[in-house]
Amino acid sequence: MKDKKPEYAVMLCFDVKIDPDARKEAQLLNIKIFEANIIYHLFDQFDKYINEYREMKKQEAKKKAVFPCILKIDPNNIFRKSDPIILGVSILKGVLYEGTPIIIQKNNEFLLLGIIESIERNKKTVNKVRDGDVAIKIVPKGTVYSYDRHFNHENQLISKIDRDSIDALKE
Repeated sequence: MKDKKPEYAVMLCFDVKIDPDARKEAQLLNIKIFEANIIYHLFDQFDKYINEYREMKKQEAKKKAVFPCILKIDPNNIFRKSDPIILGVSILKGVLYEGTPIIIQKNNEFLLLGIIESIERNKKTVNKVRDGDVAIKIVPKGTVYSYDRHFNHENQLISKIDRDSIDALKE
């Protein structure tokens, strides 16, 4: 089970005494041991463990997951043109989250502007937005691009989705 589904690499010990050697071996192999004298307590322990494990995996996947979104730049709300870029945008489609990598398409190539570090709506910081107008702060990752030099309000900002983020969303 360790290779296929590591969350199920466990020992459920009902109303038995565990040999110290078996306990050491389980610890070396990183196998969790649940023990109880009442079967319902054993079930509750295991159920709690599985729920915590799944929540932990969900939190890990959340860090990798990038949700699709398309943003339109408001040319009247350009607060900073470069490093970091701070713009007013409208969400055309999708959901925008903090930590989303943002790209633009220019001449059949995609330029990675950077990562969304913060989102503000009505002068309050928010973690995600589904629609409406917001201000975003884009911190460069790699090459530094500038508004008016490399892109302008005619370009749409798009979330960069890769294979890792697709797999994370599936999980």
